[in-house]
Amino acid sequence: MSTFTAKIYIINLARAPKRLEAIMGQLHESPFPVEYFAAVDGQTLSQEDYRRLTRKNRYYRPLTKNEVACHLSHRRCLEKFTQDGVDFGIVLEDDAVLQPMFNTALPLLLEKRFRARNGTAAPDSWDVLKLADCDTRFWETDAGQTTRSGQPRSVECRRVPALFLAQVWTPAAARGFLSTYPLATRPVDIEIKYLWEHKLRVYNSLPNLVCASGAASTIGARAPAHTASLRAWLYRGHFILRSAAHTLRHHGLRRPGTMKTGPSASLA
Repeated sequence: MSTFTAKIYIINLARAPKRLEAIMGQLHESPFPVEYFAAVDGQTLSQEDYRRLTRKNRYYRPLTKNEVACHLSHRRCLEKFTQDGVDFGIVLEDDAVLQPMFNTALPLLLEKRFRARNGTAAPDSWDVLKLADCDTRFWETDAGQTTRSGQPRSVECRRVPALFLAQVWTPAAARGFLSTYPLATRPVDIEIKYLWEHKLRVYNSLPNLVCASGAASTIGARAPAHTASLRAWLYRGHFILRSAAHTLRHHGLRRPGTMKTGPSASLA
């Protein structure tokens, strides 16, 4: 029996009931309670709210209403999680596709994290565990684990994946993220990449326990990129420098391992 509590939150737009039905169908044997969370609809976001939430823009272009609505949806979901009093909040967007190991691997990873929090396991543990889009280059984080262990594990990716499809939060991490980003200064899936700002340990599950359906997002459709602009180049250059400095500070010159068979490969 698990010694921790967890809840799954499904972020879904009210006008997309078929997407909710599809993901709920995948969760009928979920090891954790599942709760629907109504997403903020960018089509109904008022201009006043948009201006208020974007008054401190740190991105290379203005955010769209859909991006702001997505940011606000995840914020409100995290606020709900912190009020529910559970140990872990598993936040899924409605286009998530659960992988076969989801129901068995996720409880094992959460049990490891819970023991670490209570001082009965290695102290090197995550604050946010992303369940999708693991990079092929990463640092091992679970002491004693190997790539041939056959057990799911957490790894620290060389680059934090931007995909905000599925992640597990601790209450402290959720509160920290909320306090760091009270406004939508960038798209929410980009904010999580700024480790030196929010100071959270963002790791990934290996193997990926969730993948995207491939359907277009209804929550936070991204605006067309204009990466050729001078502002975009300056933005990217600043990010690369800060990211490199953060990596050097935390890992020195140690090189990450490489997964030659891809992030979705079996661990056996």
